[in-house]
Amino acid sequence: MRYKKPDAQRLDHIRDREKFLYDSDYLTEHSIKPENKAHPTPSISNSSLQAVLLTLLLAGSIIFTANYFANKSIPKNTLAITSQSPTSATEPALSAALDGDLINTNSDQLHACSTSAGSKEPLRDADLNTARVAWKYFENNFNPTTGFVNSIHNHHSTTMWDTGSSLGAYISAKDFGLITQYEFDQAMMSLLKTLGTMKMLEDLAPNIVYNTQTANMIDYAGEVVNDGIGASVLDLSRLAFWLNTLQCMHPKYYNPVNKILSRWDFSQLVKDEEIYGIAREDGGNGTIKSLQQGRLGYEQYAGKIVESLGFSATVAASYTNKYRANTEIMEILIAHDNRDPRLYGINNFVVTDSYTLDAMELGLDEENTPLLKNIYQLQKKRWQETGIPTAISDDNINQSPYYLYNTIFSAGLTFTTTTDTGVTYNNLKTISTKSAFSLATLFPEDDYSDILMSAIESAYDPKLGWYSGVYEDGGYNDAITAHTNGVILGALLYKKYGALLPHCEAIARKVKIESSVLSAVDH
Repeated sequence: MRYKKPDAQRLDHIRDREKFLYDSDYLTEHSIKPENKAHPTPSISNSSLQAVLLTLLLAGSIIFTANYFANKSIPKNTLAITSQSPTSATEPALSAALDGDLINTNSDQLHACSTSAGSKEPLRDADLNTARVAWKYFENNFNPTTGFVNSIHNHHSTTMWDTGSSLGAYISAKDFGLITQYEFDQAMMSLLKTLGTMKMLEDLAPNIVYNTQTANMIDYAGEVVNDGIGASVLDLSRLAFWLNTLQCMHPKYYNPVNKILSRWDFSQLVKDEEIYGIAREDGGNGTIKSLQQGRLGYEQYAGKIVESLGFSATVAASYTNKYRANTEIMEILIAHDNRDPRLYGINNFVVTDSYTLDAMELGLDEENTPLLKNIYQLQKKRWQETGIPTAISDDNINQSPYYLYNTIFSAGLTFTTTTDTGVTYNNLKTISTKSAFSLATLFPEDDYSDILMSAIESAYDPKLGWYSGVYEDGGYNDAITAHTNGVILGALLYKKYGALLPHCEAIARKVKIESSVLSAVDH
């Protein structure tokens, strides 16, 4: 019988990125006054966007060919998401100035991963078969009334992080021809209506957890909480990224996406160049406070997205900020957060996914390229020395404690498996399916990528989707989730188009160029 977690434990998978990372002696807590809030609009100016829209709506049929998208959708506007630091179309030179991050190896030992724009190659039949398996999860767990997808198979709850992953899955499925335009639009209309009207925490930002059938705010145990329990800027950043990708690839959704983003009070989410979550004190019964959130890895992923929306978060967005340190593991330097969990009570887990998501979705740059390569090479070296295929990240598992962090580094320890409270479960180490697939997609020419794909190639149920992983000691971790299957679909979208933010920026530039040319011809 397939595992089913007890109801009281079904939301134990809430990750550190959805918790509030702060220390009362180190960070300032900010009281929130909802009545005084302001809602900055996270987009480019309406006037410039309207001008482009008008021009393209009049002449869109003659401006673009169908080369950009397999589904022949034609971009009709510029993006609400704009990068403060445009990524080069080719892989940047690796900077030796990043505290000696590069390992000492020759070029034939260190295969280059894809460029910041990606390899941009057509999907093969095998890729589409992989996508069809992943899509089964969303067929089985979509709730048409709300547009939400269950975070875990058959459990009616979701986070905004998993909603972002699910939105990415729908965008990918439409692009790959797994669903029709009608099916895609039905799902998008339902989801966008819910996101645009659902109750939020103090009318500031979406709650951490929602019931997928009713869109009610709930707590970690799945119980309705009318006032909400908190909001995670890490979760919201992932959702914002995919909402803006929706605008890019399906411009007709521009207005509802802007309405959704304009509901969020970014003045409470971005302060002093850092990112902040919102927490309700006393188990959901007290006042709410804005608290610094994130540690090196996921913090930079979220910080970059926040900056792409037009807000300044330079501390959070940079991998070379004051919180960074380096440690040598198996003669390879790995970056980690220098805020000691023993002092701050918050974990500084180093995992794979924050770096692979950054690369596939936001693109490679001089900071994250050597960090990602070292993450890859370290796991490859562990395999070379132990014979154990290694792809390490946080995942749901199909037994107690139901959610574990397979870490590269944590609180001075290496290659340890632990809960967020520090209880070790090294007997439950897994090869993460989403991490293995992402690494293999990013490093397609390295032989170790073949080892990773071989390790997880049968880790799925053809009727339900991809499993979360494979236990290193044997057996499948057959927990099936929206995030694992969403990441796989997103990785295939990256394989087809390259990193998605640069891809959308290129579309925006094309729109502006064609609009200018058309205007010149007309006059």
